[in-house]
Amino acid sequence: LQGSSAENYFHFMFDILPKIFLAKSIINLDNVDYFLVNKQIDWQIKIFESIGIDRRRLLDAQNNRHIKVKNIYSLTHPWYLEGYIQEQVVYLPAWIIFELRKYFLKKISPDKKLKIFIDRSNSKYNHCKIMNNAELTNFLKNQGFLIIKPEELSLNDQVDIFSNSKIIIGGHGAALTNIIFSQENTDIIEIIPSSHPSRKCERISKVLKLNYFRFLTDDTK
Repeated sequence: LQGSSAENYFHFMFDILPKIFLAKSIINLDNVDYFLVNKQIDWQIKIFESIGIDRRRLLDAQNNRHIKVKNIYSLTHPWYLEGYIQEQVVYLPAWIIFELRKYFLKKISPDKKLKIFIDRSNSKYNHCKIMNNAELTNFLKNQGFLIIKPEELSLNDQVDIFSNSKIIIGGHGAALTNIIFSQENTDIIEIIPSSHPSRKCERISKVLKLNYFRFLTDDTK
């Protein structure tokens, strides 16, 4: 269970799933009757099921405000312990990245061939959206880029696309979390406002030996 940030793809992958990995190292998860989650979200349910947790064992905290239990297993945040979270993200533990790859990255193509642009125009959050998105996507299409909207793809399809890409361009956002599935020396271009402190992609790139470039934009009001 975590606050509303658990509904974000990055925080689900780096905050929630690592708690499951840690719990699994000390207890038999088959003996756990329920897992308390913020709310039941379709894409999260599918990921839970892919790691062996059936949706019938997901207890929605939005509709279950008071619970009588015999035993509670609770874990602290797996990497954020103090300070401002955007500054602490630079210390993301490498073990989480490699554990996620172990669970979801089943095969890697020997021939990286895709060039992709992450279109976040459908995001419900307005921050870090590209104002001339249509102009940019048309230009990149003419350069042979595949334009993707990750929210329209299954996790397996996302893993496959990111692991088989040689160039990945996108505005700062949760979808860039998927560079955890990229191969060494993949070029990562993150478009981000100059005032934004997040170093999430830079940290992941350093761990996985990706070629990271931070394309800074002016802030808008």
